[in-house]
Amino acid sequence: MSFQSPIVSFDGIGYEITFFRAGASGAMKEVKETFGDHSLRICAAPEATLASWQRSQIKGPVSNDGQLYYLRACSNDILVACYIWLQNKEEAIALRKAIDDAESSGSRPDTKCTFCGDMDSVCGGDHGDEMRDWQREALERD
Repeated sequence: MSFQSPIVSFDGIGYEITFFRAGASGAMKEVKETFGDHSLRICAAPEATLASWQRSQIKGPVSNDGQLYYLRACSNDILVACYIWLQNKEEAIALRKAIDDAESSGSRPDTKCTFCGDMDSVCGGDHGDEMRDWQREALERD
C-alpha cells in the first residue's frame, strides 16, 4: 500500500496533521487532525495487546507485518488520549520525522518559572531545596 507522507504544522503549542488516505474511488483525499496542547507518540503493537476501548478508536486494519500502527495524542491538561490509525511502518516513521521537523522549526512560548519568576529557559532549576527552606522558616514562625 503506497502512501504520501503526512504534513505536520506546529505553532508552538498545537499540531495540525494532514494525512493522505485513499477514498472509495481510490483517489487520495486529505484527512486533517488537529491537537491543541497535546503530547504525541507514535506506537506499534500487536492488535491482541490493546484494550478493546483503545482498538475501537483506531479506525483501520492491522499492517501487513502484523503490527497495528497508531498515533497516541494525549491532552496535557486533562490526560485524555485519542488514537489515530496509521497505515504502516513507513507512514509511522514519516510521521515521526514530520513531527520532529515541525517541533524544531516551531517555538514553544517561553514561560516564567512559578517559583523564581525567571524565564524557564534561563531558570531551568529545581527549587526543591529552596522551597523546603521556606517551609521550615514558615513553620518555625508559627
